[in-house]
Amino acid sequence: MTRKEEIKQAAFNNDRESSKENQQYFIEGAEWSDENPDEKMIAKYLYEKKGYPIDLNGNLHSFDETMKDVEKYLKYKQDKFIEKAAEWITENYRDYDHRDEFDVKGLVLDFKEYMKGE
Repeated sequence: MTRKEEIKQAAFNNDRESSKENQQYFIEGAEWSDENPDEKMIAKYLYEKKGYPIDLNGNLHSFDETMKDVEKYLKYKQDKFIEKAAEWITENYRDYDHRDEFDVKGLVLDFKEYMKGE
């Protein structure tokens, strides 16, 4: 169903008993609304339905601002990942130290499994 058909159907369904003139006003109002969308409604749609970041005032971030936020988030995730790795190594390295030789291969395999969450 096209947008035009949706508008006509809504005009008829909303007020079946109104005159053709009132239904035409409804149609013209809907078409005007489609041509002149409210920026806050667009921002709300993009935030709720598409996941775009918006500020506290409901304004969309620019592409550059969004990329800066993404970089900050990736840095945060990287730092957390490194902390998790350092914690595991600190807690487990002794299990691989067999006085004669250090079991590096076993350490690395177990470490990879741990970091993957296995």
